[in-house]
This record gives sequence, structure tokens and C-alpha cells, in this order.
Amino acid sequence: MSVKVSKEQLIRNVLKNPELQATGKTQTSFQQNIKRQQGKLQEEILGQLLNKIEGQANRLAVSQTIKDVQLYKSYIQQLIKEVLQSGLEMKQSKSWHPSSAHRQALVKKIDQKLIQLTDEVLNKHTDSISLLAKLGEIKGLLINLCI
Repeated sequence: MSVKVSKEQLIRNVLKNPELQATGKTQTSFQQNIKRQQGKLQEEILGQLLNKIEGQANRLAVSQTIKDVQLYKSYIQQLIKEVLQSGLEMKQSKSWHPSSAHRQALVKKIDQKLIQLTDEVLNKHTDSISLLAKLGEIKGLLINLCI
């Protein structure tokens, strides 16, 4: 379940803010408030996705089924999509940037860890401690990606 808010909804929320209505702020202030609201909304969405991922990781650690791996991977895919999409919207740059290279490296590393996790669950060659360690590594990479 992904939360999507249109720009019109975001503008309506900012306009409902009484401190903006009372003082007649400039266009720059309005844009700053929209950006701030977008940032808060993005943090909320990422927090919800991280909670979903953590809950699914706990289920996966217990069940170790392919269905739970697929659901875990789909939640991670949603999170990565949100992070990259928000980064593109904030940057609006087509040039190479060190932070984008860092994100690409993290996404590749997360992908490798997910492949290893899937292989371990498929082959049933892993104990719970190893699986928890792998899930912890992935969680750390995801948090690093969100920062």
C-alpha cells in the first residue's frame, strides 16, 4: 500500500495552514513551505515502508518461505522506488553527481544481498542466525539509502 499525494493536495494542505493565511507570505516562503511539507510527507512514507519491511523480515525469519521472501522483496522494491523518485524530484539534474553514484552502489549491494537471501531460503542451507544477519545487513543498507 503506497501513499500518493498529488501536488494539488499538498498545496491545499499548505493553504489550510493558518500561519500562512494570516501574514501574506511571499512566493519564496510559500515554496519553502511546500518543500517542507513534501519532505515531511516523504519521511512519513519512507517510515511506513521501513516498518512494513521490518515486520516482513520478522515473518521471514520465522517462516523462511518463498512467499515471504517475495513479499519482503516487493516492499524493498517499493522503498527503493520511493527513495530514488524523491531524489530525482529534489535534484532535477541530469548531470553525474556523487550522491547518485553512492545511491546506485547501495541499490546494487541491496540487490546482491536479496539474491543471496533468496538463494539461502530456496536451498534451505541457512540457520535462523545467518538469516537474521542477512536481514540485518539489508535493513542497514536500506536505512543508509534513505538518509
